[in-house]
Amino acid sequence: MYKTVLTIYILLFSLCLQAQRPFADRSYKTALKEARQKNKLIFLSLESAYCTGCNDSMNRYFSNKERKAAISSSFIPLSIGPHHNDRAYITESLNIEQSSGVFFIDKNEQLIYSSKYRRQGFGAVIKEARKRAESIAVLEQKEKSYFNRNQKNIGDLEQIIQAKTDLEQNTGLLLVEYLNLLPKDTVNSIHVLQFLAQQAPIYRSKTCRAMRNASRFNEAWYALPQEQRVRINRRIFQKSIRVAAQNRNDAYANDICRFARGTYSDEEGKAYIEGVIMMNYYRQTQDTSRYLAVAAPFYDRYLTFVSNKTENTMADTAQIAGLPETLQKMRPPSAVIAPYIKKEYAHYLYTAAHFFYKADRQNRYMNHALRWAEESVLLFPHYRILHLYALLLYKTGISDKAIEYQALAIEKSKPFPSVGKGWDVILNKMKQGLPLE
Repeated sequence: MYKTVLTIYILLFSLCLQAQRPFADRSYKTALKEARQKNKLIFLSLESAYCTGCNDSMNRYFSNKERKAAISSSFIPLSIGPHHNDRAYITESLNIEQSSGVFFIDKNEQLIYSSKYRRQGFGAVIKEARKRAESIAVLEQKEKSYFNRNQKNIGDLEQIIQAKTDLEQNTGLLLVEYLNLLPKDTVNSIHVLQFLAQQAPIYRSKTCRAMRNASRFNEAWYALPQEQRVRINRRIFQKSIRVAAQNRNDAYANDICRFARGTYSDEEGKAYIEGVIMMNYYRQTQDTSRYLAVAAPFYDRYLTFVSNKTENTMADTAQIAGLPETLQKMRPPSAVIAPYIKKEYAHYLYTAAHFFYKADRQNRYMNHALRWAEESVLLFPHYRILHLYALLLYKTGISDKAIEYQALAIEKSKPFPSVGKGWDVILNKMKQGLPLE
């Protein structure tokens, strides 16, 4: 049952936009297959989880005949809505931090380019994505030309490798070629070591070992700016855990975790990066039970962070109107935290709670998810969040409160009837004490 649930979360990309938009009814697997056949990028539209007006605006924007033709002709269009089962997997596996936008993914499931939704300059976004796609094609030809030569030039190879890294392309085999061409006495040079580090080689790969075993590695590494070192490490973690997941290698995943923990000096940071890496690993290996076991304490820690960060902070007074009195009294209104930050906190907790509500079939972690949803409601009482909170309340046996919040969610969703479709049926089941599924 666990694997079935997570398979749905990872493999089914079935929620697409309406017919007048360029997003055809296809799964993620089908989109990838078509991208490989046609050598095109996937145009992924990630809808906002809490701004229905933003989504409606972008839907109308994409419905324009010229834009629709431009997207469909150059890309494989795909949409991820607020409740899409694969939303969490996509954001984690591609390391997406923004809550909405457009993302261009290549046939090898590499993120090529991304941009926030915006009407102004959207043509430039399309132009940049096309430019990158063309650059990738040109780079592939340069790579073929390089290997067809009788004599190899290490400077040309460096340029190809760096260009592929800049475009987030796989450089593993090229780095091995690079090491084989290098005179042994130059491997320990600062230039070579920094060049290798900047490519973020997969942990324990031949390149990684050659680089880290060099006597001047620390000198070269710490000469790089700290921000750059952080970005390099993140790319190493992401690339390495994907390899571990492809081979279902738990031991390697744990080794990556130990390495990642060593890049943090405090226990809070060590726990954070370990959680991120193992959650990513268990998602990709479709091991739901182990994912939930790691994710529950991870999001509990995040809840503690948010609660401390927003202490004595509540949603804007205008937003809390209509909320039950007991919830309004939990925190006094304040403007300590910027509204957009509160929305981000709320969205992150909401996404986690929603995943657990769907995936935790044995209800082991429902009380955890309930606390996350409650905090999310406190920060940003959007009707989707209210609805999820009601579902979790009902699932944990707090029926009266669940009915109250479900009714409130329905009331707040009335301006968007397509969103709250079926919610009244759920409310009636709650009132009758019937199962919701």
